[in-house]
Amino acid sequence: MKQYLTFLPNALTLGNLALGVLSILALFDDRPLWAVSFLLVAMLLDFFDGFAARLLGVTGELGKQLDSLADLVSFGLAPAIWLLFALKKTCFCVFTNDADSVLDAVFNKPSLGLPILVVLAAAYRLATFNTDQRQTDKFIGLPTPANAWLIMSIPLATHYDPQGFLAQWAEDPRFLMGVSIFSAWAMTSTIELPSFKMTSLSPKQYPQQYILLLIGLVLTPILGWAAPFFWVVSYLVVGGLSTLKK
Repeated sequence: MKQYLTFLPNALTLGNLALGVLSILALFDDRPLWAVSFLLVAMLLDFFDGFAARLLGVTGELGKQLDSLADLVSFGLAPAIWLLFALKKTCFCVFTNDADSVLDAVFNKPSLGLPILVVLAAAYRLATFNTDQRQTDKFIGLPTPANAWLIMSIPLATHYDPQGFLAQWAEDPRFLMGVSIFSAWAMTSTIELPSFKMTSLSPKQYPQQYILLLIGLVLTPILGWAAPFFWVVSYLVVGGLSTLKK
């Protein structure tokens, strides 16, 4: 039984990877809401695989590398594919005669390939995380799950609030290109961001985490379905201000 339990963290990580693949397949079937749902569950598994590894005392190099590979697919590749498809929908009638070809759109207008930067930045960020000993109780650069939440909150808002301002912005290719660049920059930046893996519930020990929770409570009734997108932006702002003070 103990042997099976020690494999539990890796099983959760593989579940994260499987959900990332399902999310990508859902995007190819033009089911973005399914894709978002798969990624939300993947985020939960991504949290609990590390928790289970620490609880069982089986943390190791294999789990670390497997976790990064899963995160690259789920939180780097899947959001980038959504951005590519969203850009194709807003631009194909101008830049290509083939409405079904993302590749033609990118070749005809290379700027439509900016979402590829998201995948490259995610890979670089994950490799850096695995080799950076400073990131034990904080993050340097936007974590890939938060990056996925930033991007995939857009189709979520578009589905549930199609008349909202975020849904309207999503129809503008300039906004989608800007999100691609912003995402890639955020993941590779040197901004120090708080981790929510807290060892206590003390506001004095974790002031940034409580500020961010408060921001989330304020943004939700004001912005509705657009709140998750701007919460991630707030996460970066809070971390950036703290970094500047140092």
